[in-house]
Amino acid sequence: MSSEGPPPVYDGEDFPYWKIRIETYLEAVDENLYTAAVKGFPEIVKKDAPTPAEQQYEKFNAKARNILFRGLGKDVFN
Repeated sequence: MSSEGPPPVYDGEDFPYWKIRIETYLEAVDENLYTAAVKGFPEIVKKDAPTPAEQQYEKFNAKARNILFRGLGKDVFN
């Protein structure tokens, strides 16, 4: 995915530390992934006809979600 290596994994302890690390990781991969996870993008107005920008927002959201899920230990995820 990137040269940054795997995302930091949250094991259920010291959330503030993990939060800073995962935010920094997202930003290092792509600033838009950080924006998707922390600030969010506008909702798609017409779900059946998204604009090119809205399609990009959805890609950034999906990539950020993927990294966040990879950054959760199985016990935490469940």
